[in-house]
Amino acid sequence: MNDTPDDARAFGRKYGWEFPIIDDQDRSEAGKLGIAGHPAVILVDENGGVVGGFYGEGDSASWDELAAGL
Repeated sequence: MNDTPDDARAFGRKYGWEFPIIDDQDRSEAGKLGIAGHPAVILVDENGGVVGGFYGEGDSASWDELAAGL
């Protein structure tokens, strides 16, 4: 939400993500998803449903656990 689109894409590339990353600097999408604060990582399916996520920066174990649930 606070990152520039370029910074967010660079972060995704760092972790090898191949899914879309949205720009939500106005927090309109976060509000729709019920995200109360940040940092937050939320995975949303193609129908707009939240399928996973966590609050906080996370670490490799957090990212691995989230990816394992996909």
